[in-house]
Amino acid sequence: KIAEAQYREIGDSFLAPSTDERDQSAIQDAYKELRSYLADYPAAKESKHVQELLADVLSRLVRHELSVARFYFNRGNYDAAVGRIQYALRNFSRTRVEAKKGLKGEGIDVDSGREPEALFLLAETYMKMQRWEDASGALEILVAQYPLSELRTQAKSYLVFLATKKASKSASLSAPQGH
Repeated sequence: KIAEAQYREIGDSFLAPSTDERDQSAIQDAYKELRSYLADYPAAKESKHVQELLADVLSRLVRHELSVARFYFNRGNYDAAVGRIQYALRNFSRTRVEAKKGLKGEGIDVDSGREPEALFLLAETYMKMQRWEDASGALEILVAQYPLSELRTQAKSYLVFLATKKASKSASLSAPQGH
């Protein structure tokens, strides 16, 4: 009940700014409580419901980080954008909640559902930075790990584009340099 109450504290109102633009402390509190509940009671009958709430909280946390990353991206601060995206992927994607001691082998995986979006934005940011290898890496993960993503087709197109970039770069490196 405490975990669910923390979740309800997030609140969505059409009168208030979106949760992406507001203080994230209520969402962070809900995140901690929901994870704690799943760690303490992984096999409880409410666990499925709590997992759904946690997935929503993770999605909100990733969405907030991507919103901030887009802010930086749109202002040309690509390093800051990369930092926010990597933070979101490292901390809020495919979260594994391990059961507390005494419940060996118990664990629950929860996905935010926003990983493809984060990887795609990461690739776009790397492309702006002309970090072609890093962009390819992010897109390859998206294509390989998220076959049902609506971004997969666009990611494949970018991979073809990046392959031509790599080919032209390697051709220019191997061409004799004039004096």
